[in-house]
Amino acid sequence: MKTEYKPIYKIAGKIQYLTEVLPQIETNTILCKTLTGLGATYSEIKAKRHSVIIVPNVPPIIGKCKDPKHKNDNLFGVKQGVTTEEVIDYIEKTLAAGKFIKLISTPEGFTKIKRAFEELELDIYNMCFFLSDECDKLIKDVDYRADIILPMDDFFKFREKAFVSATPILPSDPHFESQGFKIVEVQPTFDYKRPISIVQTNNVLEALKEILPQIKAQQEQPRSVCFFANSVDMIHQLMSKLGIENESAVFCAEKSVEKLKKKGFKRAYEHWNSKHKMPYMWFTCRFYTAVDIELEEQPDIVFVTEPYFAEYTIIDPCTDAVQAIGRFRNGTSLAIHVVNANENYPIRTKAGIKEYLKGCRDAYKTIKNLYYQYKEIIMYLIMGVLTTLVNWVVYAVTVRALPISGEVTKVAVANVIAWIAGVIFAYFTNKIWVFESYSWKLKFVLKEMSMFVGARLITGCIEWLGVPALVKLGLNQKFLGIDGMFSKVLVSVIVVILNYVFSKLLIFKNKENQAD
Repeated sequence: MKTEYKPIYKIAGKIQYLTEVLPQIETNTILCKTLTGLGATYSEIKAKRHSVIIVPNVPPIIGKCKDPKHKNDNLFGVKQGVTTEEVIDYIEKTLAAGKFIKLISTPEGFTKIKRAFEELELDIYNMCFFLSDECDKLIKDVDYRADIILPMDDFFKFREKAFVSATPILPSDPHFESQGFKIVEVQPTFDYKRPISIVQTNNVLEALKEILPQIKAQQEQPRSVCFFANSVDMIHQLMSKLGIENESAVFCAEKSVEKLKKKGFKRAYEHWNSKHKMPYMWFTCRFYTAVDIELEEQPDIVFVTEPYFAEYTIIDPCTDAVQAIGRFRNGTSLAIHVVNANENYPIRTKAGIKEYLKGCRDAYKTIKNLYYQYKEIIMYLIMGVLTTLVNWVVYAVTVRALPISGEVTKVAVANVIAWIAGVIFAYFTNKIWVFESYSWKLKFVLKEMSMFVGARLITGCIEWLGVPALVKLGLNQKFLGIDGMFSKVLVSVIVVILNYVFSKLLIFKNKENQAD
């Protein structure tokens, strides 16, 4: 991708905002802000166009919607608890008032936004600018939060869109190249990097016991110490053993708030508010990005990485640390990273990582190609097994329940009933998941179903006549304690093969022309 550079200056000790160097975020760009707090989200909220802004977590939604700067910007937050109907109502009122749509949402909330536009018969893809803020989280969090990438299914459908982050991890999706994306990198003309002292230890608790008195001794005026540690269990243990529980506040997700309260700790909060300020404040990864933490002082920062306790406590100095420090809009004082390194972790060079990822990518492509090559057969076998189970279960229940005398007659009747249940189940599962026949027009479905039933009648005759015939010939061995089940299994194998041939060659052969 082509890279374009935008210089940014510090004038009279104040860093320029993004709007001063880039009046409006351009479409089809990956915007690397380099610095946090430049106002990328602010820029899009103020832009004179309809916007859908996706942020990684709920706190920035709360913060932006409550920010006095956006009082008159018609900003509407979509998060858990907000319904599609409420989004519809907002859109209708906004358009009626002649205002710009400004929706800010978590990735999970985008589904409600999309559904709202569909119900209003509005073209979201051509109507709105799509901004994915803090896009590095898509890559970093997807392993434990699969829904974070839900909007990516629609991202490339938007006519106007952009990725934004101070610490972007450049994606490899070929759509970026094919749609002519470019990288816009903000280049500070001043020294902006902050030193982080590394304390490597095999005992995080003991290291903190030494560090905290040293931090306090360096403070000319009292100021808060802010910890970033991505585990509330670890946070609770550290607070208790450091003897600072009564002077601490914890900012974390809703479930973690409840977890801490059950342990007897009351000062746990889902959202940032300066009124909850304490001498010691603990933040989980929910507060690493996109949140403005306003403090009068410049706090001291302590990062805690303890992989022996939990791997997800690892803090990346190139992304997590940069973002976390950037949350404090008034700046920070010293920054310390306390690290307990796990010697069992594999250490790779950059070239080694690239080779490892290439191997993973090649393996994925191979598996993916094999899946799509044999997808139909795989799905047919799965649905065939399920259909057979339906058939067998109905047969087993019926053959025991039927008040019919005569072994052969009872088996035959139970077999017909089981067959009917199996055919109904098989038609819908084969249509939807195996052969992907998409048309539900009544005329077409009736024709398709009649052909399906006709083919199954042929194989059904084989099953109806075959099972009793084999039983009569003496193949009445019990299987799973059920009479005639051995013959039933043998005939079922033949029937499954024949059904696939008929469905593939005769019934669902023109699925590409069947869509409504």
